[in-house]
Amino acid sequence: MEHSQARALKALDDLEREVQRASRVIDELRHENEALRRQLETASHTAALETAKPARIEAEWRRLSAEREVIADRLKTILGKFQWLEGEIA
Repeated sequence: MEHSQARALKALDDLEREVQRASRVIDELRHENEALRRQLETASHTAALETAKPARIEAEWRRLSAEREVIADRLKTILGKFQWLEGEIA
């Protein structure tokens, strides 16, 4: 009887060690999961910024092109006025 109780206690001790080991593994996996989640968020944020760059560059290019056209139109108007003042018709 004592032998079976000793075996049962040993089995319970072994089981307790296994549960504690599993608990540590679960904690480690949780920490790894959090680290991976942070890396993924950082990578997603970086990718979003990189994706937005071409759109910003294109928008800036369109804005500058529009400004150049406005300046060219103003210069043509000014040139037309000078030509008119000099008696030339543009």
